[in-house]
Amino acid sequence: MKFSKIFLHIAGVAALFAATACTEEVKYTPAEGVAMEPYYFSTLNTTKIDLVDGQKSFSVYMGRQDTTEALTVEIKSTVSPDANAFTVPASVTFPKGVSTIVFDVTFDLANLVINQDYNIKLELAGINNSPYMLGTLDIVAKYLPWRNFDANESMGIYRDGSILPIFGEEPVQYNVKIQKHPINNNIFRVVNPYGENWPLYNQISKYEGDHYMIVNCEDSTKVYFENFYTGVNYKGAAMTLACETELQKAAGKTPDDALYATLKNGVIAFRGEDGEDLTERITLFIAGAANPYTGNLGADNDMGFKIVLPGYEDESLWEEVGMCKFTDGFFGPIIGKGSNTYDVLVQKHTKEKGIYRVANIYGPESGYVTEAPEKTEWTIIDASNSKCVFFGPVLTAQFGGLKKGNLNVCDAATFELMQGEVTLPEIIASNIGGVLKDNKIVWSAENTGGYYEKQKGVWVAAKTEAVLDLSTAQPTPAATKAKIKKYQTLRFK
Repeated sequence: MKFSKIFLHIAGVAALFAATACTEEVKYTPAEGVAMEPYYFSTLNTTKIDLVDGQKSFSVYMGRQDTTEALTVEIKSTVSPDANAFTVPASVTFPKGVSTIVFDVTFDLANLVINQDYNIKLELAGINNSPYMLGTLDIVAKYLPWRNFDANESMGIYRDGSILPIFGEEPVQYNVKIQKHPINNNIFRVVNPYGENWPLYNQISKYEGDHYMIVNCEDSTKVYFENFYTGVNYKGAAMTLACETELQKAAGKTPDDALYATLKNGVIAFRGEDGEDLTERITLFIAGAANPYTGNLGADNDMGFKIVLPGYEDESLWEEVGMCKFTDGFFGPIIGKGSNTYDVLVQKHTKEKGIYRVANIYGPESGYVTEAPEKTEWTIIDASNSKCVFFGPVLTAQFGGLKKGNLNVCDAATFELMQGEVTLPEIIASNIGGVLKDNKIVWSAENTGGYYEKQKGVWVAAKTEAVLDLSTAQPTPAATKAKIKKYQTLRFK
């Protein structure tokens, strides 16, 4: 009932009593008293119970009035249809001084039929039902196990782009168990999405019990998951994930269709019109926090939320261009190494024309590092406008002191865009970005450089031309692919 209707109802009742009070005295007739039974089943007992795999019992609550002595109570039970699966104790005992007890009804799932209603009647001789206590408790139990996709235990893929970034980690995907709803083939659950295969498992907090993400795909164009506790606590506070669509529904709003995830070819993701992954569709709540964290899924479009159902293959958003020649006019000249040409692994986006990424652009091949990478770093190059190609920024490990911080390298167009003082059309018109022509991207010497983290408004010029020559692409050696591991830091000479 809406608040407005409640207030109208209250106002109407108040008016009625006011009118009555002006004409005659109201005669009050009290309701008949309810007999207080010496012992009873609580009205708080659940009367419809879904039995699931791994469960062996459910609880029943009882109470009594007089606690001065211990009391043993007989319970009569019947089960229909009789499956020889449920065991109800013939009697229970209240210890002296105890007013409430709990006893278990046990069962053997092996003897139950899936989706069959079992009517369990529990009776206390001579005890009547009332609104406050029960002498007869009727329970309907049903065995509804979630179903595996196949004999291989329903292993699918889950990608976390909501919690990992908060702790400085890149979103990654990993194997999880995914099951079908007991009777609805379009509802799934992800079993322990932040369990033992999550990269930070047991590092943020101890993971206990089982936790499930319920995903509703009844409309493949409006997919959402129910709010759920992840099983992860941050400094003792529970971390819960929620879809933006469900938050809006709870607020009485109708979510825009674009806020929903979609299911295509066995892959669930938040997709844009061109197929790119979208951000700000998931909210992370931390209990006690002043504001929820909106899942920052990263600037790279392949880093968002995703579920790949068992038996399906993941979508590929990137395809290999190959090993291409890169002449570094950004970093090397600033640190006194001069211009440097070496091979880098380049990939291009399969759905966004002109978007490239380079793996470990300042990795071992550059000659700047002494250790092999531990974690892949991707540098995005936006050549969607061939006359204004953006590079970076790329965070390096070159430290400029406490007042400057670490060096970031980029082209002049990226730098100006970050300052926020000029518009994108103005930047494109100024010809300060790179140029893509004949399958080669060139950043002129006037437009290479970077800035230090603590001096983002101060341009540091490299004054050396930089080139990424896509026309030189060669197949990537297997050994190089094996080296494309994930890393967090680089140690430069």
